Amino acid sequence: MTAQNVVDMLEARGVIDSGQAYDLTQDVVQNGKDILQALLDYEIFPNEDVFWSLVAEELGAEHFDLASFEPAPSVVNLIPGGMARLYGAFPVTLDGRGLHVAFTDPLNPQLVEDLRFGLDKIIVPVVARRSQVQDLIDKHYGTSAPNIDEIFGGLKDAGKNAPEVEANSAPIVKFVDLVMTQAIKERASDIHFEPFEH
Repeated sequence: MTAQNVVDMLEARGVIDSGQAYDLTQDVVQNGKDILQALLDYEIFPNEDVFWSLVAEELGAEHFDLASFEPAPSVVNLIPGGMARLYGAFPVTLDGRGLHVAFTDPLNPQLVEDLRFGLDKIIVPVVARRSQVQDLIDKHYGTSAPNIDEIFGGLKDAGKNAPEVEANSAPIVKFVDLVMTQAIKERASDIHFEPFEH
């Protein structure tokens, strides 16, 4: 969730003026402060929940309190752990409209599209406190960085149903990035990709 996205949204909605927008941006850039903490420090919002409610309203999404939420294991299993950690995504419910997912960065629409493509499911974004979403991801999927096998597990069906133009879309790009990163860490001299039918 970039500070600029948040500041632009709040200024467009008349929550802050241009002077406050400038001050907030400078505080984040110069002091390395998290934008949400800056908003609370400047008393733009009395508490975090008011901010997340506004984000939900902006997105036309439901606002959830996930503090004591216990998801159904069958719903948790719909997103592989590696993908959940990669996208900062946690599945909340599944119904006729699709898979309702809370993101640590709900203002990034690309995450919704990437997850939709990776899972081949309709994704309905919902909004909750970022810390609550992250806590659920850590509790149900662990805290380690996603590995290649986990991400690849989410790609197994992508090639069957997706048009060729989506070959450049995430999570395929992220998978290749991860392969490259791991190769660099291991000081590999070369990388081989082999096409195969499955």
